[in-house]
Amino acid sequence: MNLRDLSDNGKKKEIPKDLYSKLTDAPIEKCTFCDKELLESNEDYLIEKVVKRYKQLNSEDVIIEYAICFECLNEVSSSISEESQKFIEEFFLKKMDMTKSNIMKMLSDNFDFKEWTNSCVFTGNKKEDLDEYNLIVQCQGRNIVFMICPYMIDSRVFEDLYPKLSKQTKEDYGGFMNKVTDPPPEFEELLKDRPLILL
Repeated sequence: MNLRDLSDNGKKKEIPKDLYSKLTDAPIEKCTFCDKELLESNEDYLIEKVVKRYKQLNSEDVIIEYAICFECLNEVSSSISEESQKFIEEFFLKKMDMTKSNIMKMLSDNFDFKEWTNSCVFTGNKKEDLDEYNLIVQCQGRNIVFMICPYMIDSRVFEDLYPKLSKQTKEDYGGFMNKVTDPPPEFEELLKDRPLILL
């Protein structure tokens, strides 16, 4: 089953304010990479947000956010070397417990976004105990699709993943980023340390 099948079969709920753009305080309207309109066209796309937590202040700040349509996602995915693709798949399958957890939530008719993203699917660490985390969400138009996503990842997981990707894959990521018109400097900085999660 591919991502488009998941969009058709998953439970849908209106995008919560947690996923609104930090800049506009409204749903993200366009693909960050190609400017394709996402909301009114009912386009399939993914959102990633990287959130920095300040535990002493009990506050947090979104440091990176973007939306990527499925066409751009496929372009990124096709640029990954066979070696890196195999490693990423094995890494996710070995460490992620999201399938069992999300199935249990769906069977209990639990489609609360905060509950689905409260703990890391790799480590089980709770959001409030982390310094930084990533949210990964599949959307269709103005709705979240609950199936494999949404989920949250402790950003420290990338310390294991990124160094093991092939040199070719890292170069291909850089080539894809060069196609983005005036990418935010902090976004380029993010990709120096880790790959896109949405693969």
